[in-house]
Amino acid sequence: MGKEKIPEEVEGVEVENEKLREDFMSKVESCEQLKKVQNEQVTKIREATSKIEMLMQQLLEKEEEIASVNRSNEDLKCNLNEKECSVRHLNAANAKLRAEHDERNRNSEQEIRRLVLALDEANELSIDQEQNINVLKAEIEGLKGDPSVSKKKCLEAEKAVKNPRELRERDDLLVQIHRSKLLEIFKTGYRFAIKSWLTKKTKDAKSQLDCLNSQRDKEVASLRHKLGTKESIYREMEYRALSYSVKMPLSKFADEKVESLDQIEERWLLTQKERERHQENEFGDKLHEVCDALETANVELAEARKRTATLTKKIESSDHLEVGRTVEETINKEKHELVRVTEEKDGIIVNLRQQVASLVQELKAMELEAVNSAEENIHQLTKEHDKIIEEKLLLVSDSEARQRTSEALVENNTKLSTDRENLLGFFMSLGDRTKELSSEDSKLMGILGRIVQSFDNDTT
Repeated sequence: MGKEKIPEEVEGVEVENEKLREDFMSKVESCEQLKKVQNEQVTKIREATSKIEMLMQQLLEKEEEIASVNRSNEDLKCNLNEKECSVRHLNAANAKLRAEHDERNRNSEQEIRRLVLALDEANELSIDQEQNINVLKAEIEGLKGDPSVSKKKCLEAEKAVKNPRELRERDDLLVQIHRSKLLEIFKTGYRFAIKSWLTKKTKDAKSQLDCLNSQRDKEVASLRHKLGTKESIYREMEYRALSYSVKMPLSKFADEKVESLDQIEERWLLTQKERERHQENEFGDKLHEVCDALETANVELAEARKRTATLTKKIESSDHLEVGRTVEETINKEKHELVRVTEEKDGIIVNLRQQVASLVQELKAMELEAVNSAEENIHQLTKEHDKIIEEKLLLVSDSEARQRTSEALVENNTKLSTDRENLLGFFMSLGDRTKELSSEDSKLMGILGRIVQSFDNDTT
Protein backbone atom coordinates (compact mmCIF):
# COMPACT_ATOMS: atom_id res chain seq x y z
CA MET A 1 0.00 0.00 0.00
CA GLY A 2 2.82 2.36 0.77
CA LYS A 3 4.47 1.65 -2.56
CA GLU A 4 1.21 2.36 -4.40
CA LYS A 5 0.79 5.66 -2.55
CA ILE A 6 4.28 6.95 -3.50
CA PRO A 7 3.75 7.00 -7.30
CA GLU A 8 0.36 8.53 -6.79
CA GLU A 9 1.94 11.27 -4.71
CA VAL A 10 4.71 11.66 -7.30
CA GLU A 11 2.12 11.98 -10.02
CA GLY A 12 0.25 14.52 -7.92
CA VAL A 13 3.50 16.45 -7.37
CA GLU A 14 4.26 16.33 -11.10
CA VAL A 15 0.76 17.55 -11.85
CA GLU A 16 1.20 20.35 -9.38
CA ASN A 17 4.63 21.14 -10.84
CA GLU A 18 3.10 21.32 -14.31
CA LYS A 19 0.41 23.59 -12.98
CA LEU A 20 3.05 25.74 -11.34
CA ARG A 21 5.04 25.78 -14.57
CA GLU A 22 1.93 26.78 -16.50
CA ASP A 23 1.24 29.50 -13.93
CA PHE A 24 4.85 30.60 -14.12
CA MET A 25 4.75 30.70 -17.93
CA SER A 26 1.51 32.63 -17.80
CA LYS A 27 3.12 35.04 -15.35
CA VAL A 28 6.15 35.36 -17.64
CA GLU A 29 3.87 36.02 -20.58
CA SER A 30 1.98 38.55 -18.54
CA CYS A 31 5.31 40.22 -17.61
CA GLU A 32 6.32 40.31 -21.26
CA GLN A 33 2.96 41.76 -22.13
CA LEU A 34 3.43 44.33 -19.39
CA LYS A 35 6.87 45.18 -20.81
CA LYS A 36 5.36 45.53 -24.26
CA VAL A 37 2.65 47.74 -22.84
CA GLN A 38 5.31 49.73 -21.00
CA ASN A 39 7.32 50.16 -24.21
CA GLU A 40 4.18 51.19 -26.02
CA GLN A 41 3.49 53.68 -23.26
CA VAL A 42 7.06 54.99 -23.55
CA THR A 43 6.62 55.45 -27.29
CA LYS A 44 3.29 57.10 -26.68
CA ILE A 45 4.88 59.37 -24.07
CA ARG A 46 7.61 60.32 -26.54
CA GLU A 47 5.04 61.01 -29.21
CA ALA A 48 3.09 63.03 -26.67
CA THR A 49 6.22 65.00 -25.75
CA SER A 50 6.89 65.69 -29.43
CA LYS A 51 3.29 66.74 -29.86
CA ILE A 52 3.58 68.93 -26.77
CA GLU A 53 6.69 70.56 -28.22
CA MET A 54 4.85 71.15 -31.49
CA LEU A 55 1.95 72.59 -29.56
CA MET A 56 4.32 74.81 -27.60
CA GLN A 57 5.81 76.08 -30.84
CA GLN A 58 2.34 76.65 -32.21
CA LEU A 59 1.44 78.45 -28.99
CA LEU A 60 4.50 80.67 -29.34
CA GLU A 61 3.56 81.39 -32.94
CA LYS A 62 0.02 82.12 -31.84
CA GLU A 63 1.32 84.40 -29.12
CA GLU A 64 3.42 86.24 -31.68
CA GLU A 65 0.40 86.47 -33.95
CA ILE A 66 -1.68 87.71 -31.03
CA ALA A 67 0.98 90.29 -30.22
CA SER A 68 1.04 91.41 -33.85
CA VAL A 69 -2.76 91.51 -33.88
CA ASN A 70 -2.73 93.53 -30.67
CA ARG A 71 -0.27 95.92 -32.23
CA SER A 72 -2.45 96.18 -35.29
CA ASN A 73 -5.45 96.73 -33.04
CA GLU A 74 -3.59 99.44 -31.17
CA ASP A 75 -2.64 101.05 -34.48
CA LEU A 76 -6.24 100.77 -35.62
CA LYS A 77 -7.41 102.26 -32.34
CA CYS A 78 -5.00 105.13 -32.82
CA ASN A 79 -6.27 105.61 -36.35
CA LEU A 80 -9.85 105.41 -35.14
CA ASN A 81 -9.11 107.95 -32.44
CA GLU A 82 -7.58 110.21 -35.06
CA LYS A 83 -10.62 109.72 -37.28
CA GLU A 84 -12.93 110.40 -34.34
CA CYS A 85 -10.97 113.55 -33.59
CA SER A 86 -11.30 114.57 -37.23
CA VAL A 87 -15.04 113.82 -37.11
CA ARG A 88 -15.33 115.87 -33.94
CA HIS A 89 -13.51 118.72 -35.60
CA LEU A 90 -15.85 118.41 -38.57
CA ASN A 91 -18.87 118.38 -36.28
CA ALA A 92 -17.55 121.43 -34.47
CA ALA A 93 -16.96 123.12 -37.81
CA ASN A 94 -20.48 122.18 -38.92
CA ALA A 95 -21.89 123.52 -35.66
CA LYS A 96 -19.99 126.75 -36.15
CA LEU A 97 -21.24 126.98 -39.72
CA ARG A 98 -24.79 126.33 -38.57
CA ALA A 99 -24.51 128.99 -35.88
CA GLU A 100 -23.10 131.44 -38.40
CA HIS A 101 -25.85 130.52 -40.85
CA ASP A 102 -28.50 130.99 -38.16
CA GLU A 103 -27.06 134.36 -37.25
CA ARG A 104 -27.00 135.35 -40.90
CA ASN A 105 -30.59 134.18 -41.31
CA ARG A 106 -31.64 136.17 -38.26
CA ASN A 107 -29.88 139.23 -39.54
CA SER A 108 -31.42 138.73 -42.97
CA GLU A 109 -34.86 138.31 -41.40
CA GLN A 110 -34.41 141.48 -39.43
CA GLU A 111 -33.22 143.35 -42.51
CA ILE A 112 -36.12 141.95 -44.55
CA ARG A 113 -38.58 143.02 -41.86
CA ARG A 114 -37.09 146.48 -41.85
CA LEU A 115 -37.31 146.61 -45.63
CA VAL A 116 -40.89 145.32 -45.52
CA LEU A 117 -41.77 147.99 -42.99
CA ALA A 118 -40.12 150.63 -45.12
CA LEU A 119 -41.96 149.34 -48.20
CA ASP A 120 -45.23 149.28 -46.31
CA GLU A 121 -44.70 152.83 -45.15
CA ALA A 122 -43.78 153.92 -48.65
CA ASN A 123 -46.81 152.09 -50.08
CA GLU A 124 -49.05 153.66 -47.48
CA LEU A 125 -47.71 157.09 -48.28
CA SER A 126 -48.10 156.51 -52.00
CA ILE A 127 -51.62 155.14 -51.51
CA ASP A 128 -52.55 158.09 -49.33
CA GLN A 129 -51.15 160.49 -51.87
CA GLU A 130 -52.99 158.77 -54.73
CA GLN A 131 -56.19 158.76 -52.75
CA ASN A 132 -55.78 162.41 -51.93
CA ILE A 133 -55.04 163.18 -55.55
CA ASN A 134 -58.04 161.19 -56.72
CA VAL A 135 -60.24 162.86 -54.14
CA LEU A 136 -59.03 166.26 -55.18
CA LYS A 137 -59.56 165.44 -58.84
CA ALA A 138 -63.05 164.19 -58.13
CA GLU A 139 -63.80 167.25 -56.10
CA ILE A 140 -62.51 169.47 -58.87
CA GLU A 141 -64.62 167.65 -61.43
CA GLY A 142 -67.62 167.78 -59.16
CA LEU A 143 -67.16 171.45 -58.61
CA LYS A 144 -66.89 171.89 -62.32
CA GLY A 145 -70.01 169.79 -62.97
CA ASP A 146 -72.77 170.34 -60.44
CA PRO A 147 -72.92 172.40 -57.34
CA SER A 148 -75.25 169.81 -55.75
CA VAL A 149 -72.59 167.14 -56.13
CA SER A 150 -70.02 169.50 -54.69
CA LYS A 151 -72.27 170.05 -51.76
CA LYS A 152 -72.60 166.31 -51.30
CA LYS A 153 -68.85 165.94 -51.47
CA CYS A 154 -68.45 168.66 -48.92
CA LEU A 155 -70.87 166.89 -46.63
CA GLU A 156 -69.01 163.58 -47.13
CA ALA A 157 -65.73 165.31 -46.48
CA GLU A 158 -67.14 166.78 -43.32
CA LYS A 159 -68.36 163.31 -42.30
CA ALA A 160 -64.94 161.87 -43.09
CA VAL A 161 -63.37 164.55 -40.98
CA LYS A 162 -65.79 163.74 -38.25
CA ASN A 163 -65.12 159.97 -38.53
CA PRO A 164 -61.35 159.65 -39.22
CA ARG A 165 -61.07 156.67 -36.92
CA GLU A 166 -63.02 154.35 -39.22
CA LEU A 167 -60.81 155.25 -42.18
CA ARG A 168 -57.70 154.69 -40.15
CA GLU A 169 -58.93 151.29 -38.97
CA ARG A 170 -59.69 150.28 -42.54
CA ASP A 171 -56.24 151.40 -43.68
CA ASP A 172 -54.62 149.50 -40.80
CA LEU A 173 -56.52 146.34 -41.74
CA LEU A 174 -55.38 146.61 -45.34
CA VAL A 175 -51.79 147.18 -44.27
CA GLN A 176 -51.87 144.19 -41.92
CA ILE A 177 -53.31 141.96 -44.63
CA HIS A 178 -50.60 143.09 -47.04
CA ARG A 179 -47.90 142.50 -44.46
CA SER A 180 -49.19 139.03 -43.57
CA LYS A 181 -49.18 138.06 -47.26
CA LEU A 182 -45.60 139.31 -47.70
CA LEU A 183 -44.46 137.50 -44.55
CA GLU A 184 -46.05 134.24 -45.69
CA ILE A 185 -44.33 134.55 -49.08
CA PHE A 186 -41.00 135.30 -47.41
CA LYS A 187 -41.39 132.42 -44.93
CA THR A 188 -42.18 129.93 -47.68
CA GLY A 189 -39.14 131.06 -49.70
CA TYR A 190 -36.93 131.06 -46.64
CA ARG A 191 -38.07 127.57 -45.62
CA PHE A 192 -37.45 126.28 -49.13
CA ALA A 193 -33.97 127.83 -49.16
CA ILE A 194 -33.16 126.36 -45.73
CA LYS A 195 -34.37 122.91 -46.81
CA SER A 196 -32.28 123.03 -49.98
CA TRP A 197 -29.23 124.22 -48.02
CA LEU A 198 -29.70 121.49 -45.40
CA THR A 199 -30.08 118.81 -48.07
CA LYS A 200 -26.90 120.01 -49.76
CA LYS A 201 -25.04 120.05 -46.47
CA THR A 202 -26.28 116.57 -45.53
CA LYS A 203 -25.26 115.25 -48.94
CA ASP A 204 -21.83 116.83 -48.58
CA ALA A 205 -21.47 115.45 -45.05
CA LYS A 206 -22.54 111.98 -46.20
CA SER A 207 -20.09 112.10 -49.09
CA GLN A 208 -17.32 113.21 -46.73
CA LEU A 209 -18.20 110.44 -44.28
CA ASP A 210 -18.24 107.89 -47.09
CA CYS A 211 -14.85 109.12 -48.25
CA LEU A 212 -13.51 108.94 -44.71
CA ASN A 213 -14.91 105.43 -44.26
CA SER A 214 -13.38 104.30 -47.55
CA GLN A 215 -10.06 105.86 -46.58
CA ARG A 216 -10.28 104.18 -43.19
CA ASP A 217 -10.98 100.81 -44.79
CA LYS A 218 -8.08 101.29 -47.18
CA GLU A 219 -5.81 102.30 -44.33
CA VAL A 220 -6.93 99.30 -42.28
CA ALA A 221 -6.20 97.00 -45.22
CA SER A 222 -2.82 98.61 -45.75
CA LEU A 223 -2.05 98.33 -42.04
CA ARG A 224 -3.02 94.68 -42.04
CA HIS A 225 -0.81 94.17 -45.07
CA LYS A 226 2.02 96.02 -43.37
CA LEU A 227 1.68 94.10 -40.11
CA GLY A 228 3.09 91.02 -41.81
CA THR A 229 6.28 92.90 -42.68
CA LYS A 230 6.65 94.80 -39.40
CA GLU A 231 8.39 91.95 -37.62
CA SER A 232 10.90 91.52 -40.43
CA ILE A 233 11.40 95.29 -40.50
CA TYR A 234 11.90 95.28 -36.73
CA ARG A 235 14.53 92.55 -37.04
CA GLU A 236 16.21 94.45 -39.86
CA MET A 237 16.15 97.58 -37.70
CA GLU A 238 17.78 95.68 -34.83
CA TYR A 239 20.42 94.35 -37.21
CA ARG A 240 20.96 97.82 -38.60
CA ALA A 241 21.20 99.24 -35.09
CA LEU A 242 23.85 96.67 -34.23
CA SER A 243 25.72 97.29 -37.46
CA TYR A 244 25.37 101.03 -36.91
CA SER A 245 26.69 100.71 -33.37
CA VAL A 246 29.68 98.86 -34.81
CA LYS A 247 30.05 101.09 -37.83
CA MET A 248 29.99 104.31 -35.84
CA PRO A 249 33.54 103.81 -34.51
CA LEU A 250 34.55 102.77 -38.02
CA SER A 251 33.14 105.96 -39.46
CA LYS A 252 34.76 107.97 -36.68
CA PHE A 253 38.09 106.29 -37.34
CA ALA A 254 37.70 106.86 -41.08
CA ASP A 255 36.86 110.51 -40.44
CA GLU A 256 39.92 110.81 -38.21
CA LYS A 257 42.10 109.22 -40.88
CA VAL A 258 40.61 111.48 -43.54
CA GLU A 259 41.26 114.47 -41.31
CA SER A 260 44.84 113.26 -40.81
CA LEU A 261 45.22 112.90 -44.59
CA ASP A 262 43.82 116.38 -45.07
CA GLN A 263 46.26 117.70 -42.47
CA ILE A 264 49.15 115.94 -44.22
CA GLU A 265 48.08 117.38 -47.57
CA GLU A 266 47.81 120.85 -46.02
CA ARG A 267 51.27 120.52 -44.49
CA TRP A 268 52.67 119.30 -47.80
CA LEU A 269 51.10 122.27 -49.60
CA LEU A 270 52.46 124.65 -46.97
CA THR A 271 55.94 123.15 -47.32
CA GLN A 272 55.72 123.46 -51.10
CA LYS A 273 54.62 127.07 -50.78
CA GLU A 274 57.44 127.83 -48.37
CA ARG A 275 59.97 126.13 -50.65
CA GLU A 276 58.64 128.06 -53.63
CA ARG A 277 58.91 131.26 -51.63
CA HIS A 278 62.46 130.48 -50.56
CA GLN A 279 63.39 129.50 -54.10
CA GLU A 280 61.75 132.60 -55.48
CA ASN A 281 63.65 134.67 -52.94
CA GLU A 282 66.91 132.91 -53.87
CA PHE A 283 66.18 133.27 -57.58
CA GLY A 284 65.26 136.90 -57.01
CA ASP A 285 68.45 137.57 -55.11
CA LYS A 286 70.58 135.91 -57.76
CA LEU A 287 68.70 137.63 -60.56
CA HIS A 288 69.19 140.90 -58.76
CA GLU A 289 72.88 140.13 -58.53
CA VAL A 290 73.03 139.27 -62.24
CA CYS A 291 71.09 142.41 -63.14
CA ASP A 292 73.38 144.51 -60.95
CA ALA A 293 76.43 142.95 -62.57
CA LEU A 294 75.00 143.57 -66.04
CA GLU A 295 74.14 147.13 -65.10
CA THR A 296 77.66 147.72 -63.76
CA ALA A 297 79.09 146.20 -66.94
CA ASN A 298 76.88 148.43 -69.05
CA VAL A 299 77.91 151.45 -66.98
CA GLU A 300 81.57 150.55 -67.37
CA LEU A 301 81.10 150.06 -71.12
CA ALA A 302 79.36 153.41 -71.36
CA GLU A 303 82.18 155.04 -69.43
CA ALA A 304 84.74 153.35 -71.66
CA ARG A 305 82.90 154.53 -74.74
CA LYS A 306 82.82 158.01 -73.32
CA ARG A 307 86.56 157.81 -72.68
CA THR A 308 87.21 156.58 -76.22
CA ALA A 309 85.08 159.34 -77.58
CA THR A 310 86.97 161.95 -75.56
CA LEU A 311 90.28 160.47 -76.59
CA THR A 312 89.30 160.45 -80.25
CA LYS A 313 88.30 164.06 -79.89
CA LYS A 314 91.65 164.82 -78.28
CA ILE A 315 93.44 162.98 -81.09
CA GLU A 316 91.56 164.90 -83.69
CA SER A 317 92.23 168.19 -81.90
CA SER A 318 95.87 167.53 -81.14
CA ASP A 319 98.60 167.72 -83.74
CA HIS A 320 101.37 166.06 -81.86
CA LEU A 321 102.24 162.42 -82.61
CA GLU A 322 103.28 161.65 -79.07
CA VAL A 323 99.95 162.61 -77.77
CA GLY A 324 98.37 160.37 -80.40
CA ARG A 325 100.63 157.50 -79.45
CA THR A 326 99.85 157.87 -75.81
CA VAL A 327 96.21 158.11 -76.60
CA GLU A 328 96.34 155.00 -78.78
CA GLU A 329 98.17 153.14 -76.02
CA THR A 330 95.59 154.20 -73.48
CA ILE A 331 92.83 153.24 -75.88
CA ASN A 332 94.32 149.82 -76.45
CA LYS A 333 94.74 149.31 -72.71
CA GLU A 334 91.17 150.30 -72.07
CA LYS A 335 89.99 148.01 -74.87
CA HIS A 336 91.90 145.10 -73.36
CA GLU A 337 90.44 145.91 -69.96
CA LEU A 338 86.97 146.13 -71.45
CA VAL A 339 87.44 142.78 -73.19
CA ARG A 340 88.67 141.24 -69.95
CA VAL A 341 85.77 142.71 -67.98
CA THR A 342 83.24 141.52 -70.56
CA GLU A 343 84.76 138.02 -70.54
CA GLU A 344 84.62 137.96 -66.76
CA LYS A 345 81.00 139.12 -66.81
CA ASP A 346 80.15 136.52 -69.46
CA GLY A 347 81.71 133.84 -67.27
CA ILE A 348 79.74 135.09 -64.27
CA ILE A 349 76.54 135.02 -66.35
CA VAL A 350 77.28 131.47 -67.54
CA ASN A 351 77.94 130.36 -63.96
CA LEU A 352 74.71 132.00 -62.82
CA ARG A 353 72.77 130.25 -65.59
CA GLN A 354 74.29 126.92 -64.60
CA GLN A 355 73.38 127.58 -60.97
CA VAL A 356 69.82 128.48 -62.00
CA ALA A 357 69.53 125.24 -64.03
CA SER A 358 70.90 123.19 -61.13
CA LEU A 359 68.48 124.88 -58.73
CA VAL A 360 65.58 124.14 -61.07
CA GLN A 361 66.63 120.49 -61.24
CA GLU A 362 66.96 120.37 -57.45
CA LEU A 363 63.48 121.92 -57.17
CA LYS A 364 62.01 119.29 -59.47
CA ALA A 365 63.76 116.53 -57.56
CA MET A 366 62.50 117.92 -54.25
CA GLU A 367 58.96 118.17 -55.61
CA LEU A 368 59.11 114.59 -56.90
CA GLU A 369 60.43 113.38 -53.55
CA ALA A 370 57.71 115.27 -51.69
CA VAL A 371 55.01 113.90 -54.01
CA ASN A 372 56.35 110.37 -53.71
CA SER A 373 56.58 110.63 -49.93
CA ALA A 374 53.06 112.03 -49.72
CA GLU A 375 51.76 109.27 -51.99
CA GLU A 376 53.55 106.66 -49.89
CA ASN A 377 52.09 108.13 -46.71
CA ILE A 378 48.61 108.20 -48.24
CA HIS A 379 49.05 104.63 -49.48
CA GLN A 380 50.16 103.48 -46.04
CA LEU A 381 47.29 105.28 -44.36
CA THR A 382 44.79 103.76 -46.80
CA LYS A 383 46.27 100.32 -46.15
CA GLU A 384 45.98 100.85 -42.40
CA HIS A 385 42.44 102.13 -42.83
CA ASP A 386 41.52 99.10 -44.96
CA LYS A 387 43.07 96.76 -42.40
CA ILE A 388 41.16 98.42 -39.59
CA ILE A 389 37.92 98.24 -41.61
CA GLU A 390 38.54 94.54 -42.30
CA GLU A 391 39.19 93.95 -38.59
CA LYS A 392 36.00 95.79 -37.68
CA LEU A 393 34.04 93.82 -40.28
CA LEU A 394 35.48 90.62 -38.87
CA LEU A 395 34.43 91.78 -35.42
CA VAL A 396 30.96 92.53 -36.79
CA SER A 397 30.75 89.08 -38.39
CA ASP A 398 32.05 87.51 -35.16
CA SER A 399 29.49 89.44 -33.15
CA GLU A 400 26.74 88.34 -35.51
CA ALA A 401 27.93 84.74 -35.32
CA ARG A 402 28.09 85.01 -31.53
CA GLN A 403 24.63 86.45 -31.46
CA ARG A 404 23.35 83.63 -33.64
CA THR A 405 25.13 81.05 -31.51
CA SER A 406 23.76 82.68 -28.38
CA GLU A 407 20.26 82.59 -29.85
CA ALA A 408 20.78 78.94 -30.82
CA LEU A 409 22.09 78.19 -27.33
CA VAL A 410 19.10 79.91 -25.78
CA GLU A 411 16.78 77.88 -27.97
CA ASN A 412 18.70 74.70 -27.13
CA ASN A 413 18.55 75.56 -23.43
CA THR A 414 14.81 76.06 -23.64
CA LYS A 415 14.45 72.79 -25.52
CA LEU A 416 16.69 71.01 -23.02
CA SER A 417 14.73 72.44 -20.14
CA THR A 418 11.49 71.20 -21.68
CA ASP A 419 13.12 67.83 -22.42
CA ARG A 420 14.36 67.63 -18.83
CA GLU A 421 10.91 68.38 -17.53
CA ASN A 422 9.42 65.76 -19.84
CA LEU A 423 12.08 63.22 -18.83
CA LEU A 424 11.49 63.96 -15.17
CA GLY A 425 7.81 63.35 -15.69
CA PHE A 426 8.60 60.19 -17.61
CA PHE A 427 10.97 58.96 -14.90
CA MET A 428 8.39 59.74 -12.27
CA SER A 429 5.84 57.70 -14.20
CA LEU A 430 8.45 54.94 -14.66
CA GLY A 431 9.14 54.99 -10.92
CA ASP A 432 5.45 54.63 -10.24
CA ARG A 433 5.25 51.82 -12.79
CA THR A 434 8.30 50.07 -11.35
CA LYS A 435 6.76 50.33 -7.90
CA GLU A 436 3.64 48.71 -9.26
CA LEU A 437 5.70 45.99 -10.99
CA SER A 438 7.77 45.45 -7.85
CA SER A 439 4.59 45.10 -5.83
CA GLU A 440 3.26 42.61 -8.39
CA ASP A 441 6.59 40.74 -8.36
CA SER A 442 6.50 40.62 -4.58
CA LYS A 443 2.99 39.27 -4.80
CA LEU A 444 4.11 36.62 -7.33
CA MET A 445 7.08 35.71 -5.17
CA GLY A 446 4.78 35.39 -2.20
CA ILE A 447 2.49 33.14 -4.21
CA LEU A 448 5.47 31.05 -5.39
CA GLY A 449 6.76 30.84 -1.83
CA ARG A 450 3.40 29.66 -0.65
CA ILE A 451 3.27 27.09 -3.45
CA VAL A 452 6.75 25.86 -2.58
CA GLN A 453 5.82 25.71 1.09
CA SER A 454 2.71 23.77 0.25
CA PHE A 455 4.77 21.48 -1.98
CA ASP A 456 7.27 20.97 0.81
CA ASN A 457 4.50 20.29 3.25
CA ASP A 458 2.99 17.78 0.86
CA THR A 459 6.32 16.07 0.36
CA THR A 460 6.92 15.89 4.06
